[in-house]
Amino acid sequence: ALLFAMPMHNWTMPAAFKAFVDMIVRGGLTYVATEDGRYVGTLGGRKTLFVTTRGVDLRPGTPFAAMDALTPSLRAAFGFVGVADPQFVDAQPLQFARAVEREMALKRAERELVAVAERWTDSDVPALTSAGRGDGTGISAALGPVAEGCAA
Repeated sequence: ALLFAMPMHNWTMPAAFKAFVDMIVRGGLTYVATEDGRYVGTLGGRKTLFVTTRGVDLRPGTPFAAMDALTPSLRAAFGFVGVADPQFVDAQPLQFARAVEREMALKRAERELVAVAERWTDSDVPALTSAGRGDGTGISAALGPVAEGCAA
């Protein structure tokens, strides 16, 4: 499985994660061009989860919902490389909220994580066979040298 966790910065992904995305979107590695001119992602069939924290509540129906540029950009970038159905767990609001609202947001995110884990446990979707190199970097062996260039 692919698991990414990040805070939302100014309604989108942090610059370091954007640099990571730029490094992994590579022809012949995470997508291929077909003879008929289409592009096909190579990461299809991977369970993918994005866990994010957000300062304000951007859920549908809230005043700031239209300002969520993170979710659509992650769907677009990872959709291009073949991730068809990413899951999202967003802890929100955390920064610009009262303590009781923050606590409710964290409990909601915890319930959503449990639900994702239960769905994944019951699913037949194949996961990556290597979760990393085993050296604590979190770099997936499936992404190889491209991901290694992102490690700092």
